[in-house]
Amino acid sequence: MAHPKIVQVYPMSGIISGYDRQRFIVMFTPGIAERVSDQFIMKIGPFPPEHISIGGTGIFPQINMSLDAISGQPVGPTGETYVCDFGNVIVGQSRKRTFTVTNIGYYPVTYELDKKLLSNAGIVVEPDSIRDLPGHPEPESVEVSVTFQSRANDELGSRIVDVPFRLAEGPIYTVQMRVNITIPEINMINEKLDFGDIILNRCKMMYVQLHNPKEVPCEWSVGKQMGPAAKDSKFFKVEPMSGVLAPGSRCNVEVTFTPTEGRSYMTRIPIKVAHNPQKYHIACRGQATELALSFSPQNMDHTPILPHSSGATTELIVRNDTCYPIEVFSVDFDTKVKCPLK
Repeated sequence: MAHPKIVQVYPMSGIISGYDRQRFIVMFTPGIAERVSDQFIMKIGPFPPEHISIGGTGIFPQINMSLDAISGQPVGPTGETYVCDFGNVIVGQSRKRTFTVTNIGYYPVTYELDKKLLSNAGIVVEPDSIRDLPGHPEPESVEVSVTFQSRANDELGSRIVDVPFRLAEGPIYTVQMRVNITIPEINMINEKLDFGDIILNRCKMMYVQLHNPKEVPCEWSVGKQMGPAAKDSKFFKVEPMSGVLAPGSRCNVEVTFTPTEGRSYMTRIPIKVAHNPQKYHIACRGQATELALSFSPQNMDHTPILPHSSGATTELIVRNDTCYPIEVFSVDFDTKVKCPLK
């Protein structure tokens, strides 16, 4: 025989009594899924040897999954490797995927997954075992749901977990669970705003740019200011107050400073990012100056003047006590206003 380990015949020798019969057992034990053809020779006494041909095809439990298979992976007793990609998952959140397992062989399929491996990886598979899933001639399928639950202490970055599906009396199929654990973030450009010195009751606008550098949408909002600097927060208005940045996108946030007193102002505007404990702030400062004039002298008293005389002249000095130009006029003496003297 060309395949003594695959094809075996029992008994190998013996004596058959007159008018008796002998039953031979031919065992076919294929190691791989292929067609095997062989023959053995039976010698009976002085008669010419008889050549007996045998043949068979090795089969084993087989499944197919409705997932992408990794190209180049062998198909056979080693099974195939499939990919279940969860994509980007934010720390503390979960993502679910579903696929079907179909028995494409002739034997019922049974498997049970490694629960400890799944638990350590934060993966839940339902069902985690299958018993006697029928195959041909009426093959059946079962829907499998896989949930990846990210934990608060998970490290950021890509992760691959190979989950073996060991078929009873069959090959091991592998599902490669892929996930990228991430967290929303923003980059702030020009987050320190110095409005300088502005005139009281006027306003000045400056801008901060927010940029989302991550792979997931970033939901942000203006938080409530706390601490001693919170008293100046009402003088700095932010627009918009919230938004959602798509991956890689940017937006401009307008901050308007409107002082009502002549003094210095300072505050820190908190920016909150959903699912991210990091603290972001826009630091704002500014100075308000009230326009002011001083007169010298403050009171003007003229000495007695005779009627029909040339009159008397007194000099009034008006000084601008600020660094801003001030337009000065007197309504009482402005002929364009045509306001009579009082």
